[in-house]
Amino acid sequence: KKNKRITIRVENDDLELIQNKAIESGIPYQTLIASILRKFARGKINIWKLTDIFAPAVALGHVFGRLGCFFAGCCYGRECHLPWAVEYTSSAALAPTGISLHPVQLYEAAGNFVIFLFLDGFLRRNNRPGRVLAMYLALYSALRFAVEFFRGDERGSYILGLSPAQSLSLLSLLAGLIIFFTRKNER
Repeated sequence: KKNKRITIRVENDDLELIQNKAIESGIPYQTLIASILRKFARGKINIWKLTDIFAPAVALGHVFGRLGCFFAGCCYGRECHLPWAVEYTSSAALAPTGISLHPVQLYEAAGNFVIFLFLDGFLRRNNRPGRVLAMYLALYSALRFAVEFFRGDERGSYILGLSPAQSLSLLSLLAGLIIFFTRKNER
């Protein structure tokens, strides 16, 4: 008896559409960020407050980025035989076909959505600039570190048994903790 699996069908035209829209959708956001940074350069915006405002949005944006990865089949997981494993059937997908895989892109999308919800609430209660950014760095680093154990795609050389993303996650976690505790007394 074969277990039922989620099957993802990505046709060549669909994958090409996803890849082409990634560039086009970024242009309005780049314009917005450029105008905000121009005001910052004139000294009108506190950089810590600015990063706090952007942190929840970055987490939410990452949700949609990982959903794009899921549909394109990139950043795929290791082989797994759990009921929620996914199997790509099209050669247009970047993941191997015909193998049940951890849907790590969905794990990370869900984790980023939870981070977004937390940061959005924290932003409303926080009155110390820089701490929302610090929480984002710490929470995303922990999420990425954990998800990496389930990844199956090639990500570079391992250092002391850690993937490059896990090594960077440890550095980001440290940076987040430093920012969080050094910004605690400033308003």
